[in-house]
Amino acid sequence: VPGSFYERLFPTQSIHLGVSTCALHWLSDAQCERDQLRLVTACPPELKRKALQDWTQFLTNRAAEIAPGGQLLVTMVGRRRQDDSTSHHPLSLLRQAVARLKREGLLQQRACARALVPIYLRSIDDVAAPWLEPGSHLLHSFDIEYLDECDVPCPYFEHYAHHGDLHRYADDYTGFLRGFSEASIRRVVPHLRVHC
Repeated sequence: VPGSFYERLFPTQSIHLGVSTCALHWLSDAQCERDQLRLVTACPPELKRKALQDWTQFLTNRAAEIAPGGQLLVTMVGRRRQDDSTSHHPLSLLRQAVARLKREGLLQQRACARALVPIYLRSIDDVAAPWLEPGSHLLHSFDIEYLDECDVPCPYFEHYAHHGDLHRYADDYTGFLRGFSEASIRRVVPHLRVHC
């Protein structure tokens, strides 16, 4: 189905089972932090508000589309409750790459300031937040049946531990990083040549 999951996608009460896996860390609007590099930083309040707004909008749309008795299963990339940052290892690597490009004069500060990978890693508290808002309409739309967090091992590192080939590991991980970040970065630095 074409369209954004932050919009209505299906007719009212037409879905009996909705499933979303590993997608809801993407924000609906990359403009919310365009003035600063947000690859790895503490969660600024405006980004947290945007993430709550997006998550609430997603749930509101699904509540309208799911039939009575229907279910919604959501998994997402997140962060531990006590970790007040949007950082995780892949973003740390991107930040290091950007810093190196700046040092080598291949990337200007102005372009860095516009670079944004528009994601927000929610904690369990962030996931539950729409139900805790005073007067939330979601209290009558969905019940949370199960909410938990778990660590998922990095498959690239697990493969590396098995085969021991550092270059293969680097190639695999680079492909992963480029897969989710290259389009966002190329939008603000289209002239940058990428060598692998």
